[in-house]
Amino acid sequence: MKNHELYFNHLGGKGGTPGAALKAQIEKDFGSYDKWLADFKATGVAARGWAFLAWDREYGRLFNMIGDEQFSFPVWNAVPILALDVFEHAFFIDFGAAKAAYIEKFFANLDWSDVEKRFAEAKKERVSEESGIVLDSSFRLPPHPSPFTLKTNREERGWG
Repeated sequence: MKNHELYFNHLGGKGGTPGAALKAQIEKDFGSYDKWLADFKATGVAARGWAFLAWDREYGRLFNMIGDEQFSFPVWNAVPILALDVFEHAFFIDFGAAKAAYIEKFFANLDWSDVEKRFAEAKKERVSEESGIVLDSSFRLPPHPSPFTLKTNREERGWG
């Protein structure tokens, strides 16, 4: 249900590109907006359920991910800011097997202002120096180790 709420909240826009703050973060984390867009679309085509753009509160960066089912979030320390439903029920009646065409239409109807609002809210939640998440000024999770780092763009992964 939460995934669908996120998805429907940012539909009904006019597409285009995100505002300055989100676009700058995308460019920082993926090299360019076009590289991010290509990666996100490929994530959506490859997924059988959901494609997400999420903010990693610990590393202070955006990443794309696949979510296979409705219970696919949360990912540790991450906040989804963009959700794309790629289950067949979302596109098959209108697009048949043309999932990529559905994804193009999704971006043509995306309300970037909703995504930008979620991004701004997600950035307010910071991770403490001890690696405990600061959820608000009065609540803190205990410190936790971080055994690996997430690599978010294709070059860092060695994919080109």
